[in-house]
Amino acid sequence: MLEALACFLFLAIVGIVATNWSNLPATVPIHFNALGNPDRVGGRGMVWLIPLVAAVQFVLLTVVSQNTRLINLPVAVDRSAPEVQALLLRLTLVLKIVFLVTFLYIAWSMVKNAQGHAGGIGMWFLPVSTATIFLALGFYLRKLRRYQK
Repeated sequence: MLEALACFLFLAIVGIVATNWSNLPATVPIHFNALGNPDRVGGRGMVWLIPLVAAVQFVLLTVVSQNTRLINLPVAVDRSAPEVQALLLRLTLVLKIVFLVTFLYIAWSMVKNAQGHAGGIGMWFLPVSTATIFLALGFYLRKLRRYQK
């Protein structure tokens, strides 16, 4: 179920860029400062970097979810235990979804800003996206501590 959601989110990122491609001006915002305001522009082809980075992230986390030994943990656990395997798989899937939602919002914001329909990415983007990543990590690391050697 979570993997299907991740696939849908990735396709949505590509879809946002592809469906708005013909309506983008020659230059688009490609960077936003900590307050969420655009502070750098680039050619419209730069919007394709978001789906590209999302694809790389998707593939890397898929590979890691298949080989959990690649995950660096701050606690020693028996990685062969079924419960630990399930937690590590869920962790990688949740992180994949969090990252894809983040990339989806960035892609949408870049397009809307380029079209003049938005005035930035929002001042809450950076703290909310960062907090979400750390909350997910903390939640699963706390669960993994039960299986500490």
